[in-house]
Amino acid sequence: MIARGFDGEYQLLQDSRPVAIGDVVTDFRGTDEIVTGGTPPHHERSSGRVTVARGSFYPQVFNLTWSKK
Repeated sequence: MIARGFDGEYQLLQDSRPVAIGDVVTDFRGTDEIVTGGTPPHHERSSGRVTVARGSFYPQVFNLTWSKK
């Protein structure tokens, strides 16, 4: 998934692999979730958010990162 952040385009990654809407990700408890969206960092110290069916979470919950493209 690619989205526009505060200083350019960001891509959502898991272990250097792109993550897309509809992909299944696993949280730190072992629960599988489907990615439904997300918000890249909105300032320099932000980590952004990832949206799944049960809500919006920090990307670290799913071992994800937003990387500047």
